[in-house]
Amino acid sequence: SSAPPPLPTMAGDDSHGDEADGAHGAGGDDGHHENHDYYAVLLPWFLQVIGVIVFFIITRKLHGLPYTAVMFLIGVAMGYGSSKTESGDILSSSVRMWLQIDYEVLFTVFLPGLLFWDALNVNFHLFKASIVQLLILAFP
Repeated sequence: SSAPPPLPTMAGDDSHGDEADGAHGAGGDDGHHENHDYYAVLLPWFLQVIGVIVFFIITRKLHGLPYTAVMFLIGVAMGYGSSKTESGDILSSSVRMWLQIDYEVLFTVFLPGLLFWDALNVNFHLFKASIVQLLILAFP
């Protein structure tokens, strides 16, 4: 059997094999982590944990806040914060990788999770009464 094809790399990957040219030699660790492709997996998992915490807080304490809007604002804050800082931590590296990703992949990964709760709690009778308007707006 043949080996699987290599995974595509994400834009912004700065791992160029610097170990071979001595960049991490006698100078020691400068506090910055090298970017690896697998760091990109960290952000979706981290956001799932944040999503569970936010959902818990909203359902218990802050009933008036919309979950989707809060998660959007958290994402904007994380993106803005990691783009304005030169932090070398792994989470910032993961966020910077996702900042340069194609919008179609971004929608495919994050949009279902954001829309799930709203779709689960839709008022069926209201949906049925407005289906014609929804279809007109959905398909111009």
